Amino acid sequence: MNDSLRRAIAELQALDTSLLIFVDGSFATAKAEPNDVDLLIVTPDHTERKLTAYLEQACPVEAVSLDVNDEPDVANRIFDLFTMTRTGRAKGILRLT
Repeated sequence: MNDSLRRAIAELQALDTSLLIFVDGSFATAKAEPNDVDLLIVTPDHTERKLTAYLEQACPVEAVSLDVNDEPDVANRIFDLFTMTRTGRAKGILRLT
């Protein structure tokens, strides 16, 4: 995990410790120099717009894709998407606590 991602996660956790944060993209692979990060954040208390604005102000991070979901069925479908490759193979993601 690089400094930008560490800072983004720290800022999100400072905002709300109950956020469920999952990391995908290059950071969830064996790539030596990840070039993008995809975050799935599951929360009933915050909107994508609010969290995106908060992150942009607190710590701008380039190449971040942010999905924020407050509906369990939508979050479950996106979680399923994050745990499959483009070719349909199962893959891992990281849950940050």
